[in-house]
Amino acid sequence: MRAVFFLVFFQLLFSHAIASESYPDQIYFNGMLWNQHEYKPLKRGFSHYPYSWCYSYESDVFLNCTEGVPLKKESGPDQGSVLHLKGEHQTGGWRAAITLAGWVTGDIKRLLPSAQLILHAKAAHNTPIHIGISDRSFQRHEPLKLEAIWPKTLTLTPNWQTFSIPLAELSQLHPQWDTANTFTLFIENTPQDEANHFDIEISDIRITGREKEKVPIIRVNQHAYANHAKKQAVIQASIATSAQLIDVQTSEVALDKVLSQARYETASQEWVQTFDFSEVKQAGSYFVRVATHHSESFKITKRPMQQLAKDSLDFFYLQRAGIDISHERWHHKAAHLKKAQLLSNPSTHIDVSGGWYDAGDFGRYATTTALSTGVLLLLSEVGQHDAALQEAKVGLDWLIKMQAKDGGVYHKVASESGNKQQSSSGPEQNTHQLYVIDRMLGSTGSAKTTSDTALAAAVWATAARLWKRKNLVFSEKYKKSAFKAWAYLKKHPRMYPARGFYDPPNSHGGSYGPDISDYDERLWAAASLWHLTGQEKYQHAMSAQFNHVQAGIPHNKRHPWVEVDNFAIYATLMAEKDQQQSFSPYPAQLERYQKELQHRLDGSPHAWPLDKKDVVWASNSLLAYLALDLLMIDHLLKQNTAQEGARRIMDYLLGMNPMAYSYISGYGTRSVKKFFHSWFHHDGIDAVPSGFLAGGPNAEQGHWLSHAPLRCYRDEKSDWFSNEVAINWNAALAFVSHMLDHSDQRFASTGL
Repeated sequence: MRAVFFLVFFQLLFSHAIASESYPDQIYFNGMLWNQHEYKPLKRGFSHYPYSWCYSYESDVFLNCTEGVPLKKESGPDQGSVLHLKGEHQTGGWRAAITLAGWVTGDIKRLLPSAQLILHAKAAHNTPIHIGISDRSFQRHEPLKLEAIWPKTLTLTPNWQTFSIPLAELSQLHPQWDTANTFTLFIENTPQDEANHFDIEISDIRITGREKEKVPIIRVNQHAYANHAKKQAVIQASIATSAQLIDVQTSEVALDKVLSQARYETASQEWVQTFDFSEVKQAGSYFVRVATHHSESFKITKRPMQQLAKDSLDFFYLQRAGIDISHERWHHKAAHLKKAQLLSNPSTHIDVSGGWYDAGDFGRYATTTALSTGVLLLLSEVGQHDAALQEAKVGLDWLIKMQAKDGGVYHKVASESGNKQQSSSGPEQNTHQLYVIDRMLGSTGSAKTTSDTALAAAVWATAARLWKRKNLVFSEKYKKSAFKAWAYLKKHPRMYPARGFYDPPNSHGGSYGPDISDYDERLWAAASLWHLTGQEKYQHAMSAQFNHVQAGIPHNKRHPWVEVDNFAIYATLMAEKDQQQSFSPYPAQLERYQKELQHRLDGSPHAWPLDKKDVVWASNSLLAYLALDLLMIDHLLKQNTAQEGARRIMDYLLGMNPMAYSYISGYGTRSVKKFFHSWFHHDGIDAVPSGFLAGGPNAEQGHWLSHAPLRCYRDEKSDWFSNEVAINWNAALAFVSHMLDHSDQRFASTGL
């Protein structure tokens, strides 16, 4: 899903501090240290990515870095590693480019006008150079990139020098320059440089700035609150002692109430108070007023989730591959219909058309397709949602195409071109060769993972059971694939590959790995097959996993696609109920898990039940899945005590967060409008469809945006690290919004 194509990576780093209203005063241009398959920030100097990606572009002469990006360690003025640019050229010029890690763009607009570009540099001999920066703006599209070159010549000498360039002047060199999407720093020789070789060292490149961060005062669910449910706003502390709820139509005060005591929240790094207006049940439009500050307007209504439940499921139609798409204003032709080449055997081509595009690019993955399909099947069963069952069929049928003859399931399909965002105005323009990525790093043979195979077996078995009463042909087809997958798992009783799937070089997209174990996937598969067949062998296979699968918050970066323990447990309990047997330890575990989640939610005014270190890529999806967990616990244990927590999480996603931003497109005055997506970048429509959940704050890749982890977000088309969308995120959103609406509908009709 994440393709990285560039010469040298840098990371923007700052020192974490306690709550502060200022932006980090220094943003470092640096590399990333690859350590045991995890990115680790290197605070000073540079490091290289292990695959040593380098390339030439047009007439530019780039570094010869077949052994990795050339570095000198502990040789800079700050005793950090330095970037060592050394080479010869015959074309009369050379250029070296430094880009953001993972093709992220940086926002220097927030740092202007005080921002300075500072670097330490020296050369083996006197070398005149020019410094420039480029942007990359999907809003502008043509041209996608613009360059600004500092007109003054910098002469490097054998001694270390510090250079400072005012970025306000540099950014004004071109009227169309997009300072919010700064992309590349480049260094090139000047016309007066007569030497045909260069030997340069650069250290400690950084941007300084002292501009203040604007923190929103009032945070509310900008869409709507259910009239019968708890309703509250979060307010920055020490602004006032009370708040008022104002009726938009009449301008009258509907409620005047004292604020709660101030509480400190580590993930937002601020003191906040809450304003509870649950007693107001009258339908209408309102806003919250605190002193002279007003919130965005919102509604109180009987069924606030009704339209969102529909839009969040329509998302999947817009993500479908291999068919003509026509939805309101958005249309494109069927794409990616050609057969894909097997990476391990180039002479073999297979039909992998269909399915859903995984995210904002054109990759398709067994892992997220199976998880998303499983969530839709759960919604169809628990929520009696026939449209979810019909949509799940798209994922089920594509997974069958990804199943090899031996029953194993291939990991992913990707295009040769990666995203190809510069020239693709729609999926049909992405016509490059497709590959089934079945060969992984360090391997020459074909790799079908047991995790993906078990996930597919689970959803096929579930689908066979659910379709049995609707269409026996479909049911038999899915049952056959589930049995084949189980046979593959029996032949591979231990997790394969041992640490999950790792992409080979040039695999055109990232993998969903590594994985810790496949116990959870195997339990989900065994429980689903036992539920389908009642056969004792699957019951025994379930019991063998009980000591390895626990209910709770996933631990590996908190991502549900890595740890599907909770879904395996839901499948187990639902099977036990229908088979009228109870032998698992999970009811008590779920009860403890629900209490833990509720305790965490009670401790966070913004309904962020995780630690500040968990504000990672796809943080919003983590919350959506926790809301799903709460609703499933209510359903399975019949306690009806966890729904309030799910509603609070939806309040967060719809604007009651430290950004005062609705992360769901089309819902709220300040809602996401520029999510990262290859098609919607270039469709010529200055809008995006409603019901798409953005990834959300990311304090790992986006920590240069704010000292507060939960404010490390911006609504930019280029920012995959915080603003991408994905099928597995929207699957959870569809589940939660539908189940809450189902509850609201029942309450509205009965008054209970």
